[in-house]
Order: sequence, then structure tokens, then C-alpha cells
Amino acid sequence: IAQTVDSNFNEFHVDERALNSIGYKLSPPYAVSAAFENASEYFHQKIFKDRYFELPVDSIWQTNFVSRVLENLENDYSIFKIDSTTYLTEKALADAQIPKQAIKDYKTDVENFVAANHFFTLTSLANNGFTHPIEDFGFESLFYESILKRPGYLQCLKFCRYPIFIKSSTKPSYDQFLNVLLDEQDQLELDEILDKLDKVFNLKISFLDLEQFFNSTNLNKLFYSPQLTTLFKNKEIYLDHIY
Repeated sequence: IAQTVDSNFNEFHVDERALNSIGYKLSPPYAVSAAFENASEYFHQKIFKDRYFELPVDSIWQTNFVSRVLENLENDYSIFKIDSTTYLTEKALADAQIPKQAIKDYKTDVENFVAANHFFTLTSLANNGFTHPIEDFGFESLFYESILKRPGYLQCLKFCRYPIFIKSSTKPSYDQFLNVLLDEQDQLELDEILDKLDKVFNLKISFLDLEQFFNSTNLNKLFYSPQLTTLFKNKEIYLDHIY
């Protein structure tokens, strides 16, 4: 804006004194109105204005700073994701007389229910007998998955866009997850993997999506053959198979 008046104006001319003179202050990476203590306060005011918050498409909201603000608020159980760009705020919970502790208890109860180092999804969790009162809220899976992703004993692995959870102190690898599907077998064709993903985790993944995953993902010990559309426990087994 300043360069439309003075073409020589640059970021080095933007300092605290100059901003103060027009009612603004520096709060890196932004300049914000002096009415706010800092940039975080500005974003918090916008986020908690209503019961729901829809992430704007404006570039100022598509920054790493805002991503950290949203992540911190999620970890604090102050906002709850209900779709890719929409959050339920704690104001909505208060209006519905839902205590924040009930949400926290859900994550704790899941952590206590699952065995260590066993992968699970929301569906496989339910199939194994887990129930909780907040499931009656009727939200989409994303709401409950976002709660499980918060700091604690659970780790999350994204597989073909689906979150897979495990109680572990370290983040799991794709090899670790796929070895569960292989079990005692040395190899599995894609159709067999799809069948196991559906039966064990209720994951409805297309053949094309799974094929694209293997073609674009680096595995450690496991070996995938695009020509055979088959996953092998290691490259040696693959070589024995073709020779």
C-alpha cells in the first residue's frame, strides 16, 4: 500500500515508531492494531467470536503462524475440528452444557482401552467393544479423530488419507503398519491388502489409491513390485519369487 505512494518504500521503513504513529504495532510476522496486545489476541478474538469458526481463505489466515495458533487451541481443548475448515469453539460446548473434561476423558479412556503397539481406527475401536458418552454427540469421525491426535500416548499415521492410531512412545512407520497386514505371509497382492484393510480396520480404499500410495512411498525393508502389484516382506523374497 505504501509503495503506491512512495515507490522506494520497503520493509526496513516499517518500524515500531512509524506504526505507532498510525495506530499499529509490530507483532511479527504481522503489524496489528494497537487495540490488540499481539497478533495472537487478534486471531483469538476472531476465532471465538461465535459458536463456530470457519477458516477464512484470506492469505493472512493461511500462514504457519495461524496454523500454530489453531494447533495450540486444539491441544488446549478450546476448539474442535468438525470438517477440514470448520471448528466448533468452546463457546458452543458451554452453550450445550458439555464440560470440557468430558472431551478430555474420551481421549484418556481410549488410551486406557487399547493395547500398546496395536494399530486401530475408530471403527475397529468400536468393533472391539469401546463406547463413550460423547459418541452420542453425532459428529463426523473427524471430530473424534482430531481429539485422539492431541498430545498424549497415541500416535497417528496417515495412510491413503485415513488416520491410523497406535499407542506408542514413537511415531510408527509404514513398514510397521504394513507388517501387521502381512502377518506371517511373505507377500500380498494389492487386492489381498485391500481385503485386509477392510476386514481389520474398515478402511474402504480404492485399488488406484493404494497403488498410487505404493508407487509414491519409500518403504524401509518392505519391497513393492509395481509390475506384480505385490508387496513383499523384503527384496530378497521378491528376487526369489521372480527367479
